[in-house]
Amino acid sequence: MKYTLITLAALSSASFGQTVTNGSFNGGTQPDADWVPPGWTKISTPDYSFDTSRVFNTKTVTRTPSPDGGGYMGMRSSFNPDLNEGVVGEMTGLQAGISYELSYYYTAENQPGITTTGNTGSPNIVFMSGSTRLANTPVVTGYDSPDRPWSEHSFTFTATDTTMPLTIRSFSPVRTWGFVDGLRLEAVPEPSSTSLLGLGSLALILRRRK
Repeated sequence: MKYTLITLAALSSASFGQTVTNGSFNGGTQPDADWVPPGWTKISTPDYSFDTSRVFNTKTVTRTPSPDGGGYMGMRSSFNPDLNEGVVGEMTGLQAGISYELSYYYTAENQPGITTTGNTGSPNIVFMSGSTRLANTPVVTGYDSPDRPWSEHSFTFTATDTTMPLTIRSFSPVRTWGFVDGLRLEAVPEPSSTSLLGLGSLALILRRRK
């Protein structure tokens, strides 16, 4: 019984059940401009794409599907910053003071038929919680080429509450789209928790040998 209690103490120090509500952006069946799936609200007019069909405002073209499958969101900047497109969702099951890693898939490109004139720098999607900026998408090149490959990225942040809002919004060059999908949360183990888990496992091994 003593060893069992040690194991339970180690497990209780970790955080379980954390998630981004509908982080896969599922719920739609076809590309649609100015639409978001369940669990999300829109900022301005983001585009919902599905599988191999990608929406660019009034245009729909064939592109490589997201590694997460199903639907995903596209957002762009506007000449008016107040109209920059984005989505707002929610992260739940968190524990204040615990660090979490948010992973996601990302790609970017220009609207089909639009030249790259005036588009300088890298596309930029910003992740925020309320007014706090959590991370920016990485600098990429080749976004002006059609069907740029998807890539996987992640960042860490410290939770301030059990539930936190999550805003994903474009601050890219004008007429450049960023696409995101497959949002996943995972608690970052603390050194003390990792040590306790090790001790708990060792206790179980010793118990089985007796």
